[in-house]
Amino acid sequence: MEEAIEPLQQAVALAKRIGDKLHLERALFCLGEVYRDLRRLQEAVEVLTQGASLAEEIGDYTQQAHTLLQLSLAFSYLGDVPAALEVADKLQLLASTNDEVLILAQVNNARSAAYVAARRWVEAARTAEEAVQGYETCGMPEVVGYARNVLGIALLAQGRIDEATGLLRLTSTHGADIQSPRTEGLCLYNLAWGHWVAGRYGAARDTAHNATGAFRRSGGADIAASQELANAAAAMINGDRKPAIEALTQAARASQGNSDLAPGEWLMAEASRLCDELR
Repeated sequence: MEEAIEPLQQAVALAKRIGDKLHLERALFCLGEVYRDLRRLQEAVEVLTQGASLAEEIGDYTQQAHTLLQLSLAFSYLGDVPAALEVADKLQLLASTNDEVLILAQVNNARSAAYVAARRWVEAARTAEEAVQGYETCGMPEVVGYARNVLGIALLAQGRIDEATGLLRLTSTHGADIQSPRTEGLCLYNLAWGHWVAGRYGAARDTAHNATGAFRRSGGADIAASQELANAAAAMINGDRKPAIEALTQAARASQGNSDLAPGEWLMAEASRLCDELR
């Protein structure tokens, strides 16, 4: 991911120099997506805002929708829920104007992520389910995985652990099948947390370890969180509460800035509970 930044920046500069707006909007979109995956979120917002405006200017509403979705997700990663929902509203207008099932699915995708960031779990589950249905109608397997992952988080939040782990397990396998390691990694991380909540520390350790492998293949910024979650589960298996507490705390910190991972406060609450047990 880091190595993609310089050539994308060069592509942006070259497209600006020769006045090629079509290639410029695509390069801005790709650069913004990379920045988001690396959690360089302010840079992502800046670049994606430019890309969305340019797509609107040249009348490329399909690319505009893709870029607005990424922009809304970047705001959700930042925890700026009002801004994320405002961009989702722009997507809604675009969907109604062009009568596109795909854009409507993107609307629900954006809103579900914003609702996760806002901890509005019922709405997150509802809009994630609607996003899944829309993406399936359009035949888009990779993005279906992201929407199902959001649904899995919302189910975990509602205490529907068996439903959540079943969905996340299936979706992680599907992500591996279609060679989408980031989808696979996100689902495995959240599945690992589901195993932890259920007291299955061995499964949590192995699943978090597998998430680490997937994140290494995807090149994003989520390796540390999954490694620390695996370390925490391994410590619990060995009956070592103090290392588990420290690893959980580190995992929570490392997960900040990614609303597609189980919220860090869940891990911090568990670390606090374990601290209480040691007193």
